[in-house]
Amino acid sequence: NSWTELLEHKLGKDVANMGLYGYGGVQEKLMLEKYGLKLKPKIVLWGFFVNDFSDDFETIKTITDTETFGEKLYRQFAIVRYMWNNLGKVVRNSDTINYTDGKINIMLWPNQWKHLYPVAPGSQAVQFGEVVTKKNILDSKALADSINAEFVLILFSSKDQVYWDYVKNEVKGITYDEISYPITEMKKFCQENNIRCLDLTPLLTKLASDGLQLHFKNDGHLNEEGNSVVASEVFKYLTENNLVS
Repeated sequence: NSWTELLEHKLGKDVANMGLYGYGGVQEKLMLEKYGLKLKPKIVLWGFFVNDFSDDFETIKTITDTETFGEKLYRQFAIVRYMWNNLGKVVRNSDTINYTDGKINIMLWPNQWKHLYPVAPGSQAVQFGEVVTKKNILDSKALADSINAEFVLILFSSKDQVYWDYVKNEVKGITYDEISYPITEMKKFCQENNIRCLDLTPLLTKLASDGLQLHFKNDGHLNEEGNSVVASEVFKYLTENNLVS
């Protein structure tokens, strides 16, 4: 079960999950504007993931026709996507870190942050995508305000952040501060713009350090336990801040 479905059960109220795989801030704002507002929500929960900067960067390049020739080939031709994605697997496999101790059993690719997943400070995805992401969040908060709905930004830390202490001695060429930049920056952004914000990083990191596996072994998504933890934490935040009765 997804955390949104579990949250719905905890609240005893309808929760409309409008997130889709591959969506970034650009699409999420449009989804809220076109479909979400019609539902007249009392609360808008916006999930921020560490790849949102790069997703929005790629989206804007497509919209403004500023893609490189290679990027256009990737988008238009399946054979190019197939070849590139398989090259990506080679890169990831060369950087794979496996960790198991009887409780935690994970695979991490922290070096992909610089090879295939450029969200570290100084990358184009951060320089340009970050601006786009922040603008769409501010626009979405304004949309929520227009119908007197509360707006809450939920920060989802990466798998690499959560299990960093297990593998940090094996990581080369990138630091924890670099992979944590998107979350750190968005926390500052929330404070500067008076946006309600729930950062899941401290809780997920602590539970992982205690030996609880919260993600699937082979990818970066939350497993059943992870979704349950997130649902409980979001429910706790909403009730403690008197956002739900």
